Amino acid sequence: MKSKKLTYVLLIVVALIWYKVFFRVKDSLFGSSEEFGLTVQSAPIELLVTNKDTVVLDLNYRDPFGTQNKPEIVDDEPLEQVEKPVFKEQFVWPAINFMGRVQKTNSTNPLAIVRIDGIQLFVRKNDELFGDFRIKKIGRDSVVIVHKNESKIFWRN
Repeated sequence: MKSKKLTYVLLIVVALIWYKVFFRVKDSLFGSSEEFGLTVQSAPIELLVTNKDTVVLDLNYRDPFGTQNKPEIVDDEPLEQVEKPVFKEQFVWPAINFMGRVQKTNSTNPLAIVRIDGIQLFVRKNDELFGDFRIKKIGRDSVVIVHKNESKIFWRN
């Protein structure tokens, strides 16, 4: 062992290299221990309000099919009142899922798990939901729900 000094220097250099490697691996696996200071400046947001464009068509051009565009003559007489059709408001059922039922072995009144618009409910027969829906029947794989004399069957997912 002629050069103990060189051996010690090389050991220190190797230790520093391994120290750097260890902390780089640790930072890549667990995140850096340094906190990055992000500064957020809150500036008022200006919204651009644009008015709707109004478009007027200028139809004073020659008809390509050879007929002339003649303006309609409007009589001053009032038109007959046409009755507007009466549309019956159609009900749209919300998203209803029958998740299943729970029942004791000796019970005759099962408990159904129903999800209506993402709200999970535990209901029994003849329960009213949200004032409009009523549980009419709970079966093994389906539930019948009534809304204003309109019933619908929902099957288990």
